[in-house]
Amino acid sequence: MDLILVSGVGGSGVSTVATGLAQGLREKGYVTAEFNSSVAAHLASSSVWAESAATFGVWLKTLGTAGLAADEVNGLPGINELATGAMVASALHDPGIDAVLWDLGSIREAGRTMQVLDSVPMLLDRLLTGSVADQLSAPDPAASVSAWYRLVTHIGQAREVLSRSRAVLVGRAADHEALSAGIGIFRLYGSSPAAVVFNRVSKSPTPGKAAPENWLVDLPTTVVTEREKGSPKSSWSAPRLNGVVKLLDRLPPISSPGWTLAKRGRGYRLTLPLRSGAHVRVGRRGDSLLLVCDGYARHFELPPVLKRCLLEGGGMRAGDLILNFVPNPRVWREQE
Repeated sequence: MDLILVSGVGGSGVSTVATGLAQGLREKGYVTAEFNSSVAAHLASSSVWAESAATFGVWLKTLGTAGLAADEVNGLPGINELATGAMVASALHDPGIDAVLWDLGSIREAGRTMQVLDSVPMLLDRLLTGSVADQLSAPDPAASVSAWYRLVTHIGQAREVLSRSRAVLVGRAADHEALSAGIGIFRLYGSSPAAVVFNRVSKSPTPGKAAPENWLVDLPTTVVTEREKGSPKSSWSAPRLNGVVKLLDRLPPISSPGWTLAKRGRGYRLTLPLRSGAHVRVGRRGDSLLLVCDGYARHFELPPVLKRCLLEGGGMRAGDLILNFVPNPRVWREQE
């Protein structure tokens, strides 16, 4: 089973739904690993974190900075997201674990985490091969370079897990716009939204108001009503999420990227699904595109054939970002 990301509108019960899904998967016989971004991970007990902290120590010393204690490194902005992402990647490679669930909190928190995981590996790689690497003056340069590569590898693995994930979004009946925006943000980073859970829905909806399950027609939806007073959260939600668990159970593993590439005349067309109404900007830097969707940025590495092409134009069409490319005559060898 692929990595399952759970996120949604703050206060709608994201963590309760994540716990309910994990319980449902365990009842089907899966061994699960669960991570919660709103709770500081037990980094000191993780071998992944121990090596990452050691890497940061070597890196900081090469830049002439005094070594930091592990607790101080843990307090740096973004470190918890990076270390947790590396731990998630490690769990996905554990043959004894069948399903990994990552509670990413609110959609805003999820977007920040995914942007950090997307950007940092690319930035570190540029630093490692750029001018900063030339200025390193550690007593043992080989150890410094090795530490850099370990750091890039750990965080790169965390970045890759996003493209192997499915997302379950959680919200209330009135959160249609926020959930729709969340779908676009998850798709931006290569995650595949699988279902929407309308949580804490009133048992007596307002007369004449459309049923929430009819609002998002492109994804399966599940409605969980307000729990009865005194009922434990987990025992109330788990059976009501059985449909989502069954859906996740029968979905095939993700074997292809979320984007498609097609030949178009003398050039190519790249299509990336996002969402209708998304505000999107596109820029190019070398072999990558900088995609900004609703304020969140992703560095998208172009497929090999497009690296030798020029971006000719494009735009949004029915929820898809469609970009057109033509061969660059300066680097494209004409076919005989």
